Amino acid sequence: MYFGKAVIYLRNQEFDSAKELSKKIISVDPNYVLGLYTLALSEFCLGNADEALKLANKLLHKFNN
Repeated sequence: MYFGKAVIYLRNQEFDSAKELSKKIISVDPNYVLGLYTLALSEFCLGNADEALKLANKLLHKFNN
């Protein structure tokens, strides 16, 4: 449910809202990769490329394990 809302925020270009909701998703379940994905995408859209890259690497690490 929350992931879907985060995607809607991204689609509507409400990047700050998507970022905050993604952080809440991750706080509930740190292993939920879609929460991490939406957070990385939010950071990228907000112009925080370094943070987005860190999150993307973390996401890739989860898939490699």
